[in-house]
Amino acid sequence: MKKFILVDRQGNTPDLQHIEAGKFRIGEGDAMDASVAAIMKSGTNSPILAVMSYPGTIDAGLKMFLLHVWNLENEGYSIVKEVPIPAITAEHKLDFAINAVAAIYDFSDYSNWAENWINGLDRSLTSLQKIHSKVDEEIRELEEMQKLAYSFGDAINMEEVAQKKALFERAKMIFHAAELALNSKLDRAFDQESGQVFEGIEEFVDPEKLSHMSDEILQVA
Repeated sequence: MKKFILVDRQGNTPDLQHIEAGKFRIGEGDAMDASVAAIMKSGTNSPILAVMSYPGTIDAGLKMFLLHVWNLENEGYSIVKEVPIPAITAEHKLDFAINAVAAIYDFSDYSNWAENWINGLDRSLTSLQKIHSKVDEEIRELEEMQKLAYSFGDAINMEEVAQKKALFERAKMIFHAAELALNSKLDRAFDQESGQVFEGIEEFVDPEKLSHMSDEILQVA
C-alpha cells in the first residue's frame, strides 16, 4: 500500500500533524509511528490527488511524503520518505474539483455543465449562472423538506436531506471558484474553497476513482 501527503516546509499537515522520514517495523503489540499514523489517516493514494486536495496555496516551500507499507509473514514494515511534488496548476485543481463534485451525486444538469467546462466547450458566465441558479433551487427545496420534517417526523429522513444539502453546498464553492477563474482572479480564497470541496469526499467517492479522475484531468488540461 502507498499513500501520499503534502506538508508545509516544517513538515506539518494542515491539521498540524508532524511528518518525518523513517523506516519502521510493525509487529504484534508495536505502537504505530506518529508519522505513519498521520499519513494513514490523512494521506491519499495518488501524489496528484494529494496536491489537488491540499487546502492551502501550492508553493516551493511545501514537501511531499510517501508512505509505503507492506507485510512479510507476521510482521509489517513501513517507509516514510520525501518525494518530488508533481506540477499542478490552479486550472488542474479547479477541473478536478468540478469532476469530483459531479461524482458525488446524480444531478444531470450539473454533470452536463461540468463536462462542457472540463472539455472547454462552454466556459461562459451565462452557463455558470444558470447552473448556479438550478443548484440554489435544489437547495431551497431541500430546506423546505427540512421544515416539513419537523411536522411529519419520521416520514422524512432529516439526516439524508441534510447530507444531500451539504453535497449541493460543495457545488456552490465550485461556482465561486469558476467565476474567479473566468475573471482571472484565482487566489488564496480559491485554494481554500477547493480544499473544502475535498473534505471527507472519500466517504462518497471511491479513492481509486478519485485517483483515476485526477490522472485524467492532467491528460485533458
